Amino acid sequence: MKRQRISLGTWPGVLGAVLVGLMLLPVTAAAQDSGVEGVVADETGAVLPGVTAVLSSPNLIGGEQVRVSNGEGFYQFTNLPVGVFQVMFTLPGFSTIIRDEIRLTTAFVAAIDVQMGVAAVEETITVSGQSPVVDVTSAATVQTITQEVLDAIPTSASMFEVMAMAPGMRIGRIDVGGSTMANYQSIRAYGYSGQITPTLDGINTRQATGSMGSYYDFGSMEELTVTAVGNGADIATAGMAFAATIKSGTNNFHGDYKYAFQNASLQGANIDAALQARGVKTGNNFRKYTDYAGSLGGPIVPDRIWFFADFKHQGKEQSQPNFSVDAGADGIWMTADDDQSIGRGDGLRKLHARTVKLTFQLSQNYKIDGFYHRSAKIMPERYGTQFRPLENTNNYLFNPQTGKIELTGTPNNQLVFTATLGRHYYLANYRPRDGSTGTSRFDREGRLYTGAARRADKRPRNRWQYLGDVTYYPANGDHAIKAGVQIYRETHGTGNADHAGGNFFLEYESQGVLPTVYWDQANGGMTGDASRIIFSNYPVYPTNRVDMNSFYVMDDWKVSDRFTANIGVRLDRYNSYVPQQGKPADDWGLFASGQFPRLDVVDWSGIAPRFGWAYDINGDNRTVLRGTWNLFNHSIADSFSSRFNRNAVATATFDWVDTDGNNTYTPGEVDLDLNGPDFQRITASSTEILPEALGQNFKQPTTQEISVGVEHEILPGLSARAVYVHKRDAHRYDRVPVLRPYSAYTIPITRTDPGMDGKTGTSDDGGQITLYDFTSAYRGAAFSGRQTRNAVENMDKFHSVELTLQRRLQNNWQALVSFQGTKNHRWIDRVAGNPQEAFHPLDQTSDMNIKAHGSYLFRGGIQVGVMYQVLSGAPLMRTARFGRKDPLGLSNFSNSGTMTVRMEPYGTRKLDMQQVTHLKVDKIMNWETTRTRLTFEVFNLFNANTIIGMNQLSGSTFNRVTEVIPPRVARLGVSFDF
Repeated sequence: MKRQRISLGTWPGVLGAVLVGLMLLPVTAAAQDSGVEGVVADETGAVLPGVTAVLSSPNLIGGEQVRVSNGEGFYQFTNLPVGVFQVMFTLPGFSTIIRDEIRLTTAFVAAIDVQMGVAAVEETITVSGQSPVVDVTSAATVQTITQEVLDAIPTSASMFEVMAMAPGMRIGRIDVGGSTMANYQSIRAYGYSGQITPTLDGINTRQATGSMGSYYDFGSMEELTVTAVGNGADIATAGMAFAATIKSGTNNFHGDYKYAFQNASLQGANIDAALQARGVKTGNNFRKYTDYAGSLGGPIVPDRIWFFADFKHQGKEQSQPNFSVDAGADGIWMTADDDQSIGRGDGLRKLHARTVKLTFQLSQNYKIDGFYHRSAKIMPERYGTQFRPLENTNNYLFNPQTGKIELTGTPNNQLVFTATLGRHYYLANYRPRDGSTGTSRFDREGRLYTGAARRADKRPRNRWQYLGDVTYYPANGDHAIKAGVQIYRETHGTGNADHAGGNFFLEYESQGVLPTVYWDQANGGMTGDASRIIFSNYPVYPTNRVDMNSFYVMDDWKVSDRFTANIGVRLDRYNSYVPQQGKPADDWGLFASGQFPRLDVVDWSGIAPRFGWAYDINGDNRTVLRGTWNLFNHSIADSFSSRFNRNAVATATFDWVDTDGNNTYTPGEVDLDLNGPDFQRITASSTEILPEALGQNFKQPTTQEISVGVEHEILPGLSARAVYVHKRDAHRYDRVPVLRPYSAYTIPITRTDPGMDGKTGTSDDGGQITLYDFTSAYRGAAFSGRQTRNAVENMDKFHSVELTLQRRLQNNWQALVSFQGTKNHRWIDRVAGNPQEAFHPLDQTSDMNIKAHGSYLFRGGIQVGVMYQVLSGAPLMRTARFGRKDPLGLSNFSNSGTMTVRMEPYGTRKLDMQQVTHLKVDKIMNWETTRTRLTFEVFNLFNANTIIGMNQLSGSTFNRVTEVIPPRVARLGVSFDF
């Protein structure tokens, strides 16, 4: 493959070998870019050299740290863990000054300037509760969520719920008492989705390029940070950076044990007459929810070896609207007598997590730490919804595992380095329900799936990570120069075993003859017209690879006392390829088999400069004006090369007529010629054209980020900020059917818009619509080739504004109120492959969200926490399906198959705004060395019943409600810690 931009040569391999050598040494705590620094002066403002500064904290292994101010009065502590610190300043002849309760969060530099007065006698002055809340040296907008906040606010601590607490972030739906537990949701940072960097104690757990590949145990977290704008050169991607820091032990033993419970008797009802009239019978009600966890940490050897261990279990049984476990007496699914037991289907799930972490102080300047985190998501009725009855569900297990071993060294006060070996791995295993072996079937009009689940795949993902960095702090404190390397070796493979019901999938189409097509148990099949058959090449077990080699250098340069420049640059290289492998023959003779050599798919190299700045407006460390101009190279998914892998999952679709009427496929009912009259399409790798073939120059996508904002400390602990963010993509790509180009669609086909009911000849029919068929010269598998190509002009753009008021936990209360609005300019189809894809291809909607959460500790140990969320309604658009045959018998497609077409602009319809309030009341009882907390929580306090899911495909299920905000539910809990 042709390389883009700059070649990085072979340096990553050399540096990787050095890192591996370092990591054969013993282990340490993760290096943090947090610190305390400042200038010491006398009461006249003259700087004081020679002042001894002593830093201490329970979170600091190895004892106190000592620094002495230089000739300019400057002192600096770097590479500190998160936690609460104290700094004591002493100088003979001057009063001793103690600055207490300095709270450090991830990547936060606390500027602590001190004035020391002359003392005639020995005197100590302690200043508490004045920890800085504004970092006047950083251009990034960072939101920290501490464990104290998670304990005080009513949440179920699900991953996406925690993200939703951060300003600038929007998720797809609001959690109610754990309703989104173990659900993947869409995540947008200032409108931008994808290209995220989620890390667990520094180890990247991203799945592909835009999903979380793990379920973190938030009870084991010291804190979490979300940085959605302003990431430096050490972060590769343009989306949200989500960093979770695992707790460490201390010199004292500490434990924490929790239990929470809710059941149907604590559940309200929010399915009113209006929803019942729309066919919603059960809603998303809980039958049961449990959550229990425990942790223990402490010293193995005080100030030498610490440990921390944690376990957590969450489980829920929650209903899916109209999910059926049995077809009832009539043997027909989706009729009134279906058995719809509550707490089943996709809402039946469990999460388990285990975490262990060790910290070993080798010497005063060197330490090692390592952790292992394992979680498991268990869903015995995966995908069970009103359109997928029990027999069509999967027994699903997802088992992510993450770990590292890391050496941190501080050879002197000016130099810090880390060397890390990490791994993130999982196997997502989708098994058809035990005992369900029937052929998989799908009704295209009624959207009903029956028989054994079609999905029967195993999806392993593995990422070895070799990380290292060195930071140099000159004595004058004007720079913090950091250079680092990130090397990933990623493997992916989605494989399928033979399907018990046969390696084919049947589709039916009512063609307007019936109101819907049902699975009729009595007759042993679907009642309706056979439409298509999809053949698969199972069994298949592929391997796909991506290698990433990156180097970065960055500097926090104090240009003046008030102005700091955060400058940096990354060099990234991504190599996506298919390793050598083989495949046995399939059942149909339609797909490739044999031994296949290595295939190089993409080789990208690129430079990504970063520039940010922060200006301390008044020079008092309280008000900062900050901005960024950053360029990000896009990462490439570990699965990208899979479409070119001849050993990967492949399908071939044909027209099917059930000529013998036995409601299943019989050999001979389909002409399997890939150029014959029954052929529709094939997804095999033989139809994929390498991105740089045919004279193309396949470019790596980039994102440009521009931001400007101001943050001000109004009062101690209270700050306000306003941020404007613009993100803009270039060279995003789509798969384009280059062998059957846009110009091949020259045959106009006039059809009637069937309206919302999906049937022609009824009162809601729309006007005439012109679709296009391709000419017969382009029929057959030889013209199915697609190529991944860059969009030349159609770029995604997002403009966002965020306003946030935040009070850090102090004097028994804390709060956050934030508003964010985004104007979207997002392409649904960046490159139209045919005239139909050019219909309404752009999202130009606006959205907003409001979040407010806070807590107050009253006398008597009564603490009240509240969380309030507002999400603007999700945009919708109606789509319609046009079959090969015209129901009116006037205008049929000769060559194209069934197509689904956007009938209106995106956002023409919108769901109602989501608005939910949660309440939490704790009774806290403190004893000598222990604390007990009794908890009562109410989620969806005002019992909202907003629709948050609705089918928009024209047909009998158009506007059918698929999901409603769960009703009000209460939870009881107790916790004990020491």
